[in-house]
Formats: sequence, C-alpha cells, structure tokens
Amino acid sequence: MDTFDFNQGSLYNDDNLAGTITSLIVHQNLSYPPWTYDNLVFPTIATPTLGDFLDANSSTAGTQAASITVILPAVSLNCSAVSSNAINMTDAGYYYPESYLNSYDSNDAQLIFNATIPWLCRDNPSNISEVQWVMSLTAPLNVTGALSGAATVLSWSVDASVGYGPLLSARIFGTLGMGCPSFGFVFASINAYNTTNAHNASLVTYHAEDIVSMVTCRQSLQEVMTNTTLLLPSLALDPAHPPAPQENTAHYLHNGSTGGEWEFPINASLISLATPDLDQAHRLDPFMQAIVLGKDAIPGNELVGPAGLPKLLNASNNLYSIYMAQAISENMRSSTTPNGEALPTYQANLTNPYKQRLKQNNGPKIALQVLLGLMVFCGIMSYVLLETKTVLPHNPCSIAGMATLLAGSQLCTRKVIPEGAEWMSDRELQKAGIFNGWVFSMGWWGEEVAGSTQPGKGRRFGIDIGRAERAT
Repeated sequence: MDTFDFNQGSLYNDDNLAGTITSLIVHQNLSYPPWTYDNLVFPTIATPTLGDFLDANSSTAGTQAASITVILPAVSLNCSAVSSNAINMTDAGYYYPESYLNSYDSNDAQLIFNATIPWLCRDNPSNISEVQWVMSLTAPLNVTGALSGAATVLSWSVDASVGYGPLLSARIFGTLGMGCPSFGFVFASINAYNTTNAHNASLVTYHAEDIVSMVTCRQSLQEVMTNTTLLLPSLALDPAHPPAPQENTAHYLHNGSTGGEWEFPINASLISLATPDLDQAHRLDPFMQAIVLGKDAIPGNELVGPAGLPKLLNASNNLYSIYMAQAISENMRSSTTPNGEALPTYQANLTNPYKQRLKQNNGPKIALQVLLGLMVFCGIMSYVLLETKTVLPHNPCSIAGMATLLAGSQLCTRKVIPEGAEWMSDRELQKAGIFNGWVFSMGWWGEEVAGSTQPGKGRRFGIDIGRAERAT
C-alpha cells in the first residue's frame, strides 16, 4: 500500500495529464480512474497472495465484493465572494496601450475588473491592510447578456510593484507560501456596447452594464473515514456501491508552512483543461466552460449575480475537487517513508463468506439412501429371477430390429422373392402368390460350432424358411 506526499509533484508546469483526465470525466463522462472517486483519492493496494487465494476459491472469484473502511484524503475549496460594492469595471485601455489592444479581436471589448479586498493571508510581513485584485476579461460587443468568466491562480506579494498590485492574477506564476487564498475566478454577465467605434490615442471606450462575481478561494485537504466496497479480484471500486464518506469524521490536514491552507499552483490545470465548442456569444475559459457545458452542466444565467452565487461556488468546488483528486493520484504518490525507507507491509485476512459447500439434512439423506438401496436390491433380484430365454434380443418393431431378424435368412434371396418383387404392393405380392407354399418361422437356426468356447457360436436368431428350433 502506497502513501501520499503532498509536498512533491509540482503542478506548476506539468500535472501528468491530470487536467486531460478531468476534461474526459467532465465532458465525455469518463469513469473515474482506478483509486480515485469524485474528490477522494485512495492508496494503491497491492496483494501478492490474493491470486493464490482466488485460485483456491475460483468458484466465487470475480463475483463477490469486499467491504473496508479507510482513511482517505479529500480536497475542496473554501471560497468567499468579493463585495459587489468593491468591484469596478473599466476599459482595458486604462491599463494597456492601444498597440496591445489591437492584438485582440476588434469585435470584443477588453475589460478590466478591479476589486479592493482585505489582506487575506495568514502571514502579513508588511502590515498591509488591503490590496487591489485586478482581472481582465473579454466580452463580445453589442451582445446582450454575454457570459464572460475565467479562473486563475492568485499570487500574493508584499511588493506593490508586482503586476497590477500586491495581488496578482496570472496563470504563469506560482504561489508564495504565506497562507493565502491561492485560487480565484470571475464570472459575469456583460452588456458591452461600442459608443465610439474608434480608437483614441491611448484608449478605446465602451459602455457596459455588468453583473459580476469575483471570488477568492483557499485550497484545503481533509482526511475522512470512507466506507468502500472493492471487487475481487481486480480490487476496483464497486460501481454499484460507491464510496460513502463518513462526513462527521472529516478533519483538515495542515502542512508545515501555511497551516491549513494548501497553495497548490494548479496552473497546468487551467491550461490543459479541454475547450469544447462554445457559442460565439460568450467568452468563457476552459474552467468555466466545464461548469457550464460539462456532464453536470448548469445554465450560465443561473450562475450570475447574488442569486446564482451559491450554485457558482458549489460547481467550482466540485470541478476543482475532481481535478485535484486526479492531480494527487498522478503526482503525489510515494512508495517510501519521508526518510526514504520502504513502506511497511500489512498483514490482513480476507474472509470469503460466500464459499459454497454441500450441506446434508439427516432425514432426507436417510430416505434417499433407503430408496437407492431398494433400487439396487430390486435390480439384482430382477437379474436373478427374471426368465429371459423367451425374450427377443431386439425390438422387432424397429427397422434395425427387423433387419437383424432377416439377416442371413433365405427369405431375402431370389429363391423366394423374384426380381422386381420389391417394387410390388402387398396386393400385387398376394396376387402373384410369391409367398404361397412356404413355411416361415422365427427361432434359432444353424448348428453350433463344435469345440467353440463361445456358447451359441454359428447360430442365429431370426426368421427363415422351415421350422426353427424353439428356445427351451
């Protein structure tokens, strides 16, 4: 059984296809890979002697399940929304030169969302009370109620010269280990209209009406007791009995530097999540598309504004949890202890309560024995007492039985039956008098070979011309 090292495996550049797997789960309804389920990650269990056990119990192999209770890591987000009064939206021209804006689609509005929020990190080395969080989004021009949204890694810094301010939103930066909210997203319904349709020297102006949600999230890890059913012999999770966490046993895991906050830089996820086709009236990044278009799709208009915020937070947490379960499974497994020693091997007993066996009830058993004894006794007595000398050796009513009675008989020769008689009907045979004057009988014919060790050798039983020897 392996274990997890949550400090290994950087998700900054490469997540070992965890984002791709998440995309297949969300968009193509792929089954959860082995040892993962929803937001749960299971240690890999290796059972060297299980094959021998199943060989000895092959009648039930593959048909039964084993139930266990295990302690598992579970991942989640703890999110809070920025007050709408603290959010300002402006044209991107205030922040970017015209040459930069010209690289974007001219049919899109380039918008900047600026929010003043409190310093939310556990550590505050410079006694900062509040910071500016700046996010840029695009929205199609002259489209009413267009959806726009994006998720990002949050990088906090005490250096106000970094990015737009002390709080930086970008997919190319990691987190800084101060116990901060390290993930965030913006989701908005925007009505952007071109008021000038002309570029000034340094600014393109638009009029926009917006319903915006800006959310910061802390990443957390929990351990929870989970009732789990495994199939034999694959040890795969039983889809008919999915894992059932005991929520009252959940508790948060702490790391050595940021307390209860885990600052996984999930940049690779935000880049590698697949982007399906989307109506050109909206501008959503892959994370938001997975929420709006995935297997548990929620219409975008149900996610905007204060009324849609609970659904938005829940959907974001679900998607993040699925990804992080895959990221931990693919990147953070360890086969050694922190000291580099091999993990211990645990002895366990696998009890198969479904092994089949024969059970006899005493009463029916005795009755059956008596019946079988009577059958044997009757068979022996029949063999000893039954007169069989006058019994035909074959059934004469069958074709084969009739043929054995006529085999070797003169009755089947041209001496008795002339050529062509086989084609005559019974009436024609009687009219021709073919059998008139002949005497036929059934019995024993021929002489026994002298000195033969086989009784009756040379004799046959059947029908022939004349009077046969009768059995005595």
